[in-house]
Amino acid sequence: MQRVSAAGESLRLACDAMGTRFECVLFGADQTRLRAAAEAAFAEIESLSARWSYFASGSMVFRINREAAERPVALDAETRDILRLALDVWRDSRSCFDITIAPLMRHWGFRVAPLPERGEKSLLQAQEPLSERGATPAIWGSQHLLLEETACTLAFAHPGIEIDLGAIAKGWAIDRAAEVLREAGVAAALLHGGTSSVVAIGSPPHSPRGWPVRLGPFDGSPVVHLRDSALGISAPHGRTANIAGSSVGHVIDPRTGAPTGWAGGSTLPSPAREDSRDSTFAACVHTSAAIADAWSTALLVRGSARGAALPHGLATAVRLSDTWTYSDSFAQHLSPELAS
Repeated sequence: MQRVSAAGESLRLACDAMGTRFECVLFGADQTRLRAAAEAAFAEIESLSARWSYFASGSMVFRINREAAERPVALDAETRDILRLALDVWRDSRSCFDITIAPLMRHWGFRVAPLPERGEKSLLQAQEPLSERGATPAIWGSQHLLLEETACTLAFAHPGIEIDLGAIAKGWAIDRAAEVLREAGVAAALLHGGTSSVVAIGSPPHSPRGWPVRLGPFDGSPVVHLRDSALGISAPHGRTANIAGSSVGHVIDPRTGAPTGWAGGSTLPSPAREDSRDSTFAACVHTSAAIADAWSTALLVRGSARGAALPHGLATAVRLSDTWTYSDSFAQHLSPELAS
């Protein structure tokens, strides 16, 4: 495949998938080839979105949630592979990343749409006041997922288990989209999904060090430079629910069943300080956006990379109470004035 020169004008395209906005910025002299490559990359994202939608009745995830408690469900190879990765991160993060928290998301009010055509009432309706919802759902946890890799099947150990790939699927999708761009010969591109999952190919003409990306909306947020690498970002802000009169971020701690940033039990917790909740932030850089995506969520829950079995090559950054902590490998991506 002939490589498209990074020199030339930029082209920006976007599509909507997985409940968010994907954007791609490409540089090159041949705008027609760039557009065709970007459209093929978006087609790959849209295909994975349809396959792994939590809500669409024709999706693989919907079928798994409907049938896996009764019988093993046959998987395509790519769904098996993303499930394997999700289980690896769950294990290595000590349960701080978990794809079985969909019932908890509904319980705390972050999901307003119940599973349709389920043949049963949704576990908990998100619009109910918290005081009327009772205890959190009793069953969740990836230990209840029975993945048979050779047979390529998934079963649930108990009724009531559900999976939702939302915390890893965006990263996986832009990894696949980046493969499409590279195969088309694209030499310089930045692709993101909802600004929280990012893949960089090469570097733009104006920044040989890499694509500059600012971490978070905070004053003085650091800037990282990405070149042939991926970034995953997690923060509790962005999607919120009103719980006990306070706005709460959407990230769930799978170890407790409660949103991160809350102290106490999992049914009616006491709010943490507002500023500490708003300022919590985690970011990871890796060659894989899926790995960076999942681990940024795990580190946001953990609050630190200490004690986790991090994958090789993962660079980490965590912000707690206005203080950033960087791994040495992450500091290499920072703007020079911030890396010291």
